[in-house]
Amino acid sequence: DNYNLEKIMLDVGCALAEIKEHSFSKSGFFDKDLNIKKGDDQDNYLCFAKKCLKNQNTLSLLGAKTVYQLNYFFDQYSNWLPDSSASFLVHGDFDPANILFNKKEGVWQLSGVLDWEFSFSGSFLCDIANMLRYSHKMPTIFEKSFLRGFQESGGFLPKNWKLSIHLLNIISLLDCLLRSDPIKRPKQLLDIKNLIHYILGCLHLIKLV
Repeated sequence: DNYNLEKIMLDVGCALAEIKEHSFSKSGFFDKDLNIKKGDDQDNYLCFAKKCLKNQNTLSLLGAKTVYQLNYFFDQYSNWLPDSSASFLVHGDFDPANILFNKKEGVWQLSGVLDWEFSFSGSFLCDIANMLRYSHKMPTIFEKSFLRGFQESGGFLPKNWKLSIHLLNIISLLDCLLRSDPIKRPKQLLDIKNLIHYILGCLHLIKLV
């Protein structure tokens, strides 16, 4: 079926900017009543990344060289991970599978953002990272239109945002890696490893602003 990818991704970017308009008094995960739960330092991104990298399963699945490189980049660029001051509404699983479009009068229109069970209060960069995780396999207009829609609707991209989303995607992928069964889900495991190696290649090319 024919569709206008540029228009679709503009709408998705606008939707994320609208989600970002909702904010909270602090960052953290929600309880059953949608109040922010009390957290501690172990909840932050760097601690979680380091915990994943120390796991023996990570070492066996990725190898010592890859784990060393990941540790290096987290040590080198930890300042570009979001901190606790970011307290926007984050969907937590903001990717194409959770965006619903309906066709009205021959035009695809965004009608819903689904599956909010992973939502939390934090940095909208997490949602940008999710949406752009496979953008290198998509036409250029996929990322370009998404970011344009986000910015034209009031969203903003902080300095060195690409570095931030690379680090956030690695954290998510490490979490997925440790949840994947290499026997039952070999293709998923291969996909995660390929993405991690692709992002590592991007990090080697990053030049800070």
